Amino acid sequence: MQNLRDREISAVSKMLTLSSSYAQHSVVGTGTYENFNDQWKILIYDQDCRDIISPLMNVGALRQKGVTLHMLLHSEREAIPDAPAVYFVRPTEANIKRISEDCAKQLYRTVYLNFLTRIERPLIEKLAQELVANNCVSLVSKIYDQYLDVIALEPTLFTLNIKDSFMAYNETSLTEAQIRSFMSTTASGLLSMVRVLGSIPIIRAPTGAAAEMLAHEFNSLLKENISSRGPAQALFEDCLVGDRPRPLLLIFDRSSDFFPILQHTSKYQALISDLLDYKLNRVTIDIPEKDASKTKKKTYDLNTQSDPFLSRFAGSPFPEAIDANEKELAEVSQREKDIRSRPDVGQGAETANPLDGKGKDLSEAIESLPEILNKKMNLEAHTNILHAVMKKVAQREVPTYFELEQNILTSGGRVSDRAAVLSLLRDGQKGLLSDKARLLALLAVTTDGCNKAVCEEYDAAFLQGCSSLAAPTSDNGSVSSHQQSKDKALAAVAFLRRLVALQSSSSRMGGMSSVATAGGATNAILSTFINTAHSRATSLMAKAASFFTKFTPFCFTRVVDNLAEGRSCPEDETFLYLDPRGNIPASGGRGEKYSDVIVFVLGGGCHSEFFNLQELLKEKGAGSGAVLRNVMYGCTELLSGDDFMDQLERLSQPKSISADVKK
Repeated sequence: MQNLRDREISAVSKMLTLSSSYAQHSVVGTGTYENFNDQWKILIYDQDCRDIISPLMNVGALRQKGVTLHMLLHSEREAIPDAPAVYFVRPTEANIKRISEDCAKQLYRTVYLNFLTRIERPLIEKLAQELVANNCVSLVSKIYDQYLDVIALEPTLFTLNIKDSFMAYNETSLTEAQIRSFMSTTASGLLSMVRVLGSIPIIRAPTGAAAEMLAHEFNSLLKENISSRGPAQALFEDCLVGDRPRPLLLIFDRSSDFFPILQHTSKYQALISDLLDYKLNRVTIDIPEKDASKTKKKTYDLNTQSDPFLSRFAGSPFPEAIDANEKELAEVSQREKDIRSRPDVGQGAETANPLDGKGKDLSEAIESLPEILNKKMNLEAHTNILHAVMKKVAQREVPTYFELEQNILTSGGRVSDRAAVLSLLRDGQKGLLSDKARLLALLAVTTDGCNKAVCEEYDAAFLQGCSSLAAPTSDNGSVSSHQQSKDKALAAVAFLRRLVALQSSSSRMGGMSSVATAGGATNAILSTFINTAHSRATSLMAKAASFFTKFTPFCFTRVVDNLAEGRSCPEDETFLYLDPRGNIPASGGRGEKYSDVIVFVLGGGCHSEFFNLQELLKEKGAGSGAVLRNVMYGCTELLSGDDFMDQLERLSQPKSISADVKK
């Protein structure tokens, strides 16, 4: 399976440079073709398209493509009449109106319009009418449908960035038209993913629920576009190569397994996503200024392809990342110190005698200094991020919650130590209200969730623990808002219990009962994890890491493993099988094997689930004889556990979502 992020970067680059091979895919072309490969230009985008480009290309990369300025469509912009402009926007009435106004004002020499998705006929006609009315048709050189409505965060991780996606099909007051609109939006995003990836997948999904509805919607849309008369057939030519292995696309509903998104986590990048201000590969933290009593905001861009440390430790247990950062930073600092302390460094490499062995060593040392400094800068950035994570870990007692939740997971969704659960819920010294709310919600999807008396006992323990929590310290953290937070959390959990009760065991693929069992761990080992907030003692971290590295597959991970390897399993018998190319085998797809699998979660995903799938590949190993080689993970939106709880809270309130699905 190809690198999704690299392929999307390539597609955006072609859009910006207007390569000749790409020009043939234009929808409309009235002006003369220009080679933009080296020409300076302006990039105008809306918020959605900025979110797509930002994780892919920084300012330097845009400048290499000739982009001197990049501005939001609806911002105030001055005329630059000598420069051409590349527009990259979603086809909406508001955007069409603003583009028409820009052309009427003749802000730029010529305009290249790139629409994120297919622009429908009524909108293109409206644009044409506006251009004709303002006598500026000649300014528009080309119009393209790009089909790039997907955000490739990593080579095997993508999101459609659809806000409140779980609410968009679970709110009780929604009409059928509203739900179909959401499914259409999601299917359009998956179409963009396929266009970027360049492979037509086989589609499988559980029947009788939202995942099946999306699977049919996407299958129809993809079939329409790859047909000989499809609206985007030219863009999908690469996908139709006959001898290319086809991936399996598994579409899941978030309701089939709530555990991964509610559980506290232990992986480095998953903790960043769960605990810090993190969005689309960008994390913002508070770092101390020279005056230790003050802090300032600092934002870091994170992606595994350009960040060496993150590339190696994104999916590692947090203690391993701490230990590695400390050791590597000490080593690189010592290397820098050794080079700078040499008495002949100040003379420079140009004065060294090339015939002298010492001169050669000096030259090599000086040449290596920029690389050492870059590595040090990278490690120092992660030192700041690790410190920010450690503060949250200590404040929220993450290891305590993780241990208890992991024991539930490894016990097949059964609460084996109810006394420990009640004790943690009642303890006002451990965790925040949000942590207790997540644990309470997670208990709703265990075997205890259908026991009314036990649920009432959990609720009482939760209220008792919240009552003894430290007084709120936020700006609006009044006693009344604290009470409201408790009430909202209980309402969210009650909504989740009702939702789980409505689902049959088959529609939830056995729910937590499908989770494999494994051994637990001792509290003594996990308690060392919390000490990293104040000390990075490597021996203690090694002990903690020995627990965190134990692999327990989530529900979707187990389904992926079974279907990819062609094993006989309930999912293989019951899952829908669709082929957009119309090649349905006589077996109905049962027993087929796949080396490449794409997992898509409707309703929101999380980094914990992504890394769990990657761990499956590591467990199999390159020489194990396993069929599965690559797993890509995507979702309607990437969420933290707190983000998901917020949606549950709003779902528990009446009329919690508007009529329109918004991205």
